Amino acid sequence: MTDSAVLVPHLAWPLRLGVGNTFATVEQDSDDDIMQGVLVLLSTPLGRQIELPDYGMPDQTFSVTPDLDAAADAVAAWQPRATIDTSVQVDTFDELAQRVQIVVGNA
Repeated sequence: MTDSAVLVPHLAWPLRLGVGNTFATVEQDSDDDIMQGVLVLLSTPLGRQIELPDYGMPDQTFSVTPDLDAAADAVAAWQPRATIDTSVQVDTFDELAQRVQIVVGNA
């Protein structure tokens, strides 16, 4: 979808310039808008937003296994327009590394 076809614009994330040196936008409630909302939610550390201290995800840096339940709970609480399907695979080259796949759908 081009920026000129957006009827109810939301700023695109990450913030970037679009056509004509204006900020890029996505259509409200489109698949792109929902995907961006989930991406922002899952990449925001819990407590980062002072106004919404429960928004975001707990730090997963030193976790042995990813907390996919926390991701599902966060999406259910903060992005009710979305559904997620998660999977974890052990890396084929490094058994200590895991690959997490999160597929976002429209609720």
